[in-house]
Amino acid sequence: MAGSTSLSSDWFIDPEPLIPFSLDVARQDPRVFDEILDWLLKNSEWINVKRLVSLLRADGPDRLPLMQAVAETITSRQPNSRWKQMSSMEQDRNPEPKPLFSILGRPWEPGTAEDSTFLAHGFRRSPVSTRGMSHEVTMANPRCLVFKTRSLFGVTIRADVVACLATRGKGHPSGISRLLGVSQKQVQDTLVEMAKSDLVYVRQMGRRNEYWLDSKRWLPFLFGQEDVPIQWIDWRALARGLGTLWLLTSTTSQKPMSDYVASSVARKAMRDAREDLLTSGIGVDPKDDRPYRSEAYLDVFVADMEQIAERLVGAGSVGPLRGVPQQADAADPR
Repeated sequence: MAGSTSLSSDWFIDPEPLIPFSLDVARQDPRVFDEILDWLLKNSEWINVKRLVSLLRADGPDRLPLMQAVAETITSRQPNSRWKQMSSMEQDRNPEPKPLFSILGRPWEPGTAEDSTFLAHGFRRSPVSTRGMSHEVTMANPRCLVFKTRSLFGVTIRADVVACLATRGKGHPSGISRLLGVSQKQVQDTLVEMAKSDLVYVRQMGRRNEYWLDSKRWLPFLFGQEDVPIQWIDWRALARGLGTLWLLTSTTSQKPMSDYVASSVARKAMRDAREDLLTSGIGVDPKDDRPYRSEAYLDVFVADMEQIAERLVGAGSVGPLRGVPQQADAADPR
């Protein structure tokens, strides 16, 4: 299912928060799931597995078994891959494996043959067979800044700190640590070492040090052009917020319910996700639900979801959510 899209934003891509969320959503479309696997097999060397594990433990420990199945799939084909550290982690094995995929709210049962790797981690699916059509990361694309810095400095925290400062302009160790999901001491030590180069600057702001670099010099150097369109957003917060919305709405979307009950589910989902959506920096501002009584909030929620979708994929690409049919032909799960 290879394809292309024209993005409306200049957001840089942060793979570690995006991969678990994307795989979770793709459990409703096996083709998309396996295309992500295909991309990972092609570009696995550029993923910071240590950071990925840290983010999973902090933001989504329930996704760890699935990611371990993915990691083991990668290491079975790339024995020397750094993904081995995740696939070998101990975990509680699910005594009763469940179908990996669900289409239109119904479990999608595999055929007679099942993938032994996923089965060992508690998921039933047909054997993985990727098409090998994914391309390598386009290092010349400014959105691929993280991959570019990792190609220069190695797949380490140093590369991610450089990418963070190059897009945000400045930061302090505790703030960068929160954004990246790694230890503050590790960030602090990295920044202190980098400041000795005289290419990363430091100044004292109250009781803490603030670090920055000259983006107008770094970005043209990295991409060979004067005007580099790139924008920082907090992908960790965004993936966490979208994951909250996805979990609470997708698990109930196929259940018959009144507008009152649907409004209650939507209200809880947005309350749990709102702070992360605001923090992400994508430019959405979900409305406060408190002024809206009972089912009156449902229209507000739909409008907020349309606003979020427009920011993610571009205005004009999203149809009215009210127009989505409640039922569809199971043989054509589009």
